[in-house]
Amino acid sequence: MGAGEAGAPASEGLQGRAALALVGGLWLAFAALLALPRVHESAGLLVGVGGSAAVLLVLGLLAAGRGARLGLVFSFKRAHVAQACVHSGVYLYWGMYWPAVGAQVPLLIGQVLFLTVLEVIASWLLGRRHRLGLGAVPIVFSTNLFLWFRDDVFALQFAMLAFAWVTKEYVKWDRGGQRLHVFNPSGIALAVAAYLLIATGHTDWTRAWEISQSLGFGPLAYENIFLMGLIVMTIVPVVLLTLGAALTMLALGALWTAWTGTFHFIDTGIPIAVFLGMNLLATDPVTTPHHRLGRLFAGVLYGAAVFFLYDALKLLGHGATADEPALVVTYFDKLLFLPVLNLLAPALDALARRVEALAGRAVPRLLRLNLVHQAVWAAAFVGLVLPATHDHPGRQPEHWRGRCEAGEPGACGHLLDLYHQACRDGVATACHNAGVMLERGEGGAADADAAARLYRQGCDGGAPAACHALGTLSRARGQAALPLFERACEGGDAAGCHEAAVETAAEQPERARAFAQRACDAGSVAGCGGLGALLVQGRGGPRDPAAAAPLLERACAAGGGPACANLAVMYRRGDGVPADAARAEALRQQACTAGVQAACRWQ
Repeated sequence: MGAGEAGAPASEGLQGRAALALVGGLWLAFAALLALPRVHESAGLLVGVGGSAAVLLVLGLLAAGRGARLGLVFSFKRAHVAQACVHSGVYLYWGMYWPAVGAQVPLLIGQVLFLTVLEVIASWLLGRRHRLGLGAVPIVFSTNLFLWFRDDVFALQFAMLAFAWVTKEYVKWDRGGQRLHVFNPSGIALAVAAYLLIATGHTDWTRAWEISQSLGFGPLAYENIFLMGLIVMTIVPVVLLTLGAALTMLALGALWTAWTGTFHFIDTGIPIAVFLGMNLLATDPVTTPHHRLGRLFAGVLYGAAVFFLYDALKLLGHGATADEPALVVTYFDKLLFLPVLNLLAPALDALARRVEALAGRAVPRLLRLNLVHQAVWAAAFVGLVLPATHDHPGRQPEHWRGRCEAGEPGACGHLLDLYHQACRDGVATACHNAGVMLERGEGGAADADAAARLYRQGCDGGAPAACHALGTLSRARGQAALPLFERACEGGDAAGCHEAAVETAAEQPERARAFAQRACDAGSVAGCGGLGALLVQGRGGPRDPAAAAPLLERACAAGGGPACANLAVMYRRGDGVPADAARAEALRQQACTAGVQAACRWQ
């Protein structure tokens, strides 16, 4: 959210050397980032921070050398203080569930220092005292809620903030007798960055996709954003914009489902990053319509634009090819329309006044109160938004699993996305399920290496089936598999116990018999067949064909060819069972049909 206009009166400030000393201290605090290991160990961060500090130093020396008016007036606007607190609340909750947020805090503070010093020095160069407050905080905090440039190109983060300041300072117009900036500084910077990244194919320079996903990691992420937004809405009456955007997106989503039979956003009515945008980015009170009805119209336009921009951006993206990685750009949907919305603000205000004039006194005064609008928004959030997010049918893998098996277009991809998200949230079984789909090529191109990584994550997270799957994949690659099968068996995976028995049968028959017994006891038919074979052969313990017979019968009935072959030999010889040539022949044929070539050659 951008800067508001209301605030405390300016206090007496500093002049001359005192002002220069304070700004110099802020610059030193920014330059101190160079001492952080993450910064001085990264060439990109070193260039970004060091280069930005150098530019500020040159501009500061230029201002001092030209005899610029070095003055500061302290002015802390109420809206800025509220926004700083609200944004901090979002970061705090977000950081509880995504560690990368905490690691980014020093750079976040550095950006505030950078923009603050830039604003002060620029004011001096323009020949005026600077009103020093928290104006840089909402710009930096809101920008970083949607886009971080990666460390190797982090200089672009500072360039984006500088661009935000330039538009705020120089792109202005007259509205209601006031000279105001046209664009939301955060919004225009983010939108221009998004347009350029998409146009150049360099969206991988940012962590925007990670941000858009991780914002929803916490179980109460929507509730947290709602409450933070509501705090701001008690100070500036922008609630109707958020209300209009949310209801529009939910309505369009319902129409989409009725028309297509599928969900527009797969697993939610409003994506978490879009919800954040309609609460704390699109609601800048300076650059949006000033009329309450105009803000409602703006919300409707914003919701509709984001809804359809998501589809347009899907067309621009593509999957991975042999020549280039996958290009996914849908996470920029909440940013691209913001400059257009700002440009439409006067027209929407004019439309609102005409509608109000036509309505006359038809709208009761009570319905015009901001407190009433907040109550309506709260009711809509509880009654509509929460069910469309937390309880959305598309959030359940079962909804997509059947459709995937039936071959419904896109269903397997949606299912894989859900498993990936649950895996990132720490659900070990989801890591296994995602690995299985990737290994089979369901929902995308087959990728055994990615499957192995997911299996490992699931195995380490406590999913025995993932240990079994990783063991099977490792064995196919000629790598050690027994330790993984043992972990699977210890976790209660019957198939893992059977594979552990197979692995140890040749050199450790005693362990093989123990593994096979555990597999059989856990319900593995193959394990029972393996145990029966060991009992017949007398490997790993006493020979006991009578005990082996029922185990082999069970395995044979389930289609186990080796078990049928062993039984055929036993019935032919009368070993542990009554001799029965006809039964032996039937079992031999059954084993041959099941693929036991030796049984096919018997006479």
